[in-house]
This record gives sequence, C-alpha cells and structure tokens, in this order.
Amino acid sequence: MGLKKMLHLVWSKDNAATSEDGKELKGIRAKLLECYRSIYFDPVPDLEPRQQVNRITKNMIELTFDATVAELTSLEEMLRTMMEDGQIHNDVIKRLWQVYSADKEIPRAQRRGAIIVLGMISAARREVVKDRVEVLIKTGLGKRGK
Repeated sequence: MGLKKMLHLVWSKDNAATSEDGKELKGIRAKLLECYRSIYFDPVPDLEPRQQVNRITKNMIELTFDATVAELTSLEEMLRTMMEDGQIHNDVIKRLWQVYSADKEIPRAQRRGAIIVLGMISAARREVVKDRVEVLIKTGLGKRGK
C-alpha cells in the first residue's frame, strides 16, 4: 500500500540531483523504480520460467486493485518507462492477454486489471493492443466484459 502512494508522489519530485562536486546522483524516482522492479518484476530464484511470467503478471494486475486515479496514472508512467526500456517480456504481455480473454470464470478485478495494464503498456508500444483489437472487442463487449 505504501509503495503505491510513493509511486504517485515520486512523479511530482525532481528526478535528478547533483552532489557538491557536480556529479549526477541517482534521483528519487530512479531509486523507487529500482525498488519496484526488484519487488514486483525481477525473477525469483528457483521458479520455472512459466512461474516467473505468472508471478510478474499477477503482480502487475494486483497493482491496479483499489488504486486511485493518481496511483493508476503513476503506475502507467512507470510501466510505459519499463516498456520503452524493454523490461517487460513478451511472455508477460501474452499472459496478460490470456488473463483478459480467459474463457473460465475469473474475478472481475483480475480481468479488469489485465486490460488496464495492457492499455498502460500500449502507450509505449501500440502493437500491444493494435494487434489484438478483435480480442479486445470480443471480450470487452461480450458476456465476460459485463
């Protein structure tokens, strides 16, 4: 909960700082993003690749649960940055689409979280959504989208 609030606050702060000798120091934003990556996105030892993808996907979706508009906006900025830097693997994107379009009954918040995250990362790479418009419409306007 505290990390979500910190993510929002960090976007309103200056990202870079300089020391007395003029060298650039790592800004608050960069340090917080590193923390987010290590907690939510970095691989965990002893997990199979598929389990890693599932864990990262679950973490991304859960970050949208009960989030305020400000927190979602900040999350979008972070995910866009990560996507631009190539830090979100294609297997995670595929898994997000699988969660969104799953035929089985899953919690609404989970399906909604998946499409929110997909929308956020598509800000950096439009193909994420552009290539799956049919799935987006079929699921969103179908019985599962209610």
